[in-house]
Amino acid sequence: MLSLPLPRHAEAPNPKLPTTSACLLRPRGRLLLGSSRCRAATKYQSAESPDASSLRLASVAAPSPPASVRPPDGGGLLLLLSVAASAVAISASFIFFSAIPSMLDCKRAAESLEKSFDLTREKLPESMASVRLVAKEIGALSVDLSDLSQELTKVVRSSLSIVHTADAQLRQLATSAQQASIPAMRHVNPASDCSAKAMDTLQIMSVKVAAINGGLHWPLQVFGIVAARDYLDRKRNIIFHRPRTDCQTITEDDCYLALEGPTHAIVVSYDPTYLEVSLKVKGATESDDKDLSALVVVFRAGACPQSVFPSRLSTLEINFDHIYRSVEATVFIRIIGGSWPDGFRGVFSAASSRDDTLQVKLLDFEDGGLPVDANGVITLTRRVVSAALQRNLKVSVMAFPINEGYAAKTSEAVLQPHRAGVSPPGVNLCIGSCSMEVRVAWSCFCCEW
Repeated sequence: MLSLPLPRHAEAPNPKLPTTSACLLRPRGRLLLGSSRCRAATKYQSAESPDASSLRLASVAAPSPPASVRPPDGGGLLLLLSVAASAVAISASFIFFSAIPSMLDCKRAAESLEKSFDLTREKLPESMASVRLVAKEIGALSVDLSDLSQELTKVVRSSLSIVHTADAQLRQLATSAQQASIPAMRHVNPASDCSAKAMDTLQIMSVKVAAINGGLHWPLQVFGIVAARDYLDRKRNIIFHRPRTDCQTITEDDCYLALEGPTHAIVVSYDPTYLEVSLKVKGATESDDKDLSALVVVFRAGACPQSVFPSRLSTLEINFDHIYRSVEATVFIRIIGGSWPDGFRGVFSAASSRDDTLQVKLLDFEDGGLPVDANGVITLTRRVVSAALQRNLKVSVMAFPINEGYAAKTSEAVLQPHRAGVSPPGVNLCIGSCSMEVRVAWSCFCCEW
């Protein structure tokens, strides 16, 4: 089979005449020019050879690669990197130049701080010397103030002492002025026109500090007053009285007040009878004194209160007895022979009650401490008691040995009460070789106002 010879434009395309595919691949700017040229070439080819149209269709049908998948050339990438590096360099330069004023400010601040440190270093010795001088002056001033304060304290204490002494003296005068105006044994020998009679009386046996509180601790130095007021005598009938300069020391084992009264028997009637209690605990100074008890107990005939009385910083236990149709008995005891035995302490008591345990302690003394006057009369702490007309008055003494191996000794005298007069002699107490005579003065009561 013979092959037909290809035309010249098919064998070697004219580079001056571009094909249709080439025109499609050119940029947009040159597309119109390429299109006109292609149209001219097409006309020329169709006029030249009948096979040119088939070759043109074959050439146009061949696909060409799209422009989007063609990789960029090396020159574009290098340009992009150059632009990015320039932007970074410009930004860094801008940041640096912006930080220059702040850096200059920091430098000036550092120079100023250095100058301040240098100035402080130069002035520090002088400042320290000034501080030491001021401290010395303050120390000297504080010493002077301390001395002045001590002097003022002494003056104030002296003034307070004078004031308290004057106050105590005024109180003592006031107490003396308020003390009972009716003496004991007032109606021992009554006049024929006297309306003296037996009356109900109140017998105070003991006053005990049963409990303490408020931070108090045993032992206590107690001072103050316990007094009674009845309708026969509205003034104070002293039962216990201790000034601050003569306190009684009480302990937890021996917490009874050393009673010394009453001056006369305490009458109980339908009118109220008052028992006043004002006790204090002595402190280091008068301003440190504390109120131990402050109360008023009211008694009436047929209505006696309880025996336990809480008040302030303590609880008092008052042991008393209501004696019906009684007279006043004033007891005297005189040594008529021998002497009190050595090695024995003694207690004198009196009782006139249905209960013999309700005794009034007349005297409590230690070995060798029996108080006797020049006439041999024993100085009793309490000598006025109440005695019921229907009962005997018992006066007793007990001797307790100081050392072991000795027995206690007791002696008792019994007397029949009377409306008036003095008991006859011959009623004696005996402890060992010590013989003591007991005499009692009897007195009734009379309202004289």
